[in-house]
Amino acid sequence: MLLTYHPAGQETPEVFEFRLQTLRSPEIEAIERRTGMDYGTDYRERLLKGNMLARRALLWTFLRRRHPYLKFDEVEVADGELILSMDLGELAEQRAQVLKLAQAGAVDPDDVDLALAAIDMQVAEWRAEHPDDVVDVGPVRDDDEITGGDEQPVAGAAGPGKAPSLTWSPGTGSR
Repeated sequence: MLLTYHPAGQETPEVFEFRLQTLRSPEIEAIERRTGMDYGTDYRERLLKGNMLARRALLWTFLRRRHPYLKFDEVEVADGELILSMDLGELAEQRAQVLKLAQAGAVDPDDVDLALAAIDMQVAEWRAEHPDDVVDVGPVRDDDEITGGDEQPVAGAAGPGKAPSLTWSPGTGSR
């Protein structure tokens, strides 16, 4: 994931690349104390849904790595200054999880369609921002019974020197 912090008046944004599962226990416990959210469930869900308190706590965590005495109340941001985004591999993992839940019948089909559409929109945005990082490697598997046959598999790389990660995109025609 990427947390991009671009305060007004600052020429270049600060970008923090991370995986939630790599935060250390003191950082997680500080986030839990500060937000009142359980890190393993409520915090992660709210962070991914765009909750400002969750995003601010994450920024505070990263800034404290450089400034250990920074107080939470000293971290003040405008909504547009703090953006959380996923890389292509994480979007692919999220999409695979939705498909797995759909196959198990654990999710309402309408919710599956909405989730897949939202993920596919994020994939398209990622591709538009990283046009040189998308590599077509052909089909990996056929999920016609879940998707209705409208979606084609495509793989992309997270960047130079990184392994390609599977994602899906509607109507790419790459079979």
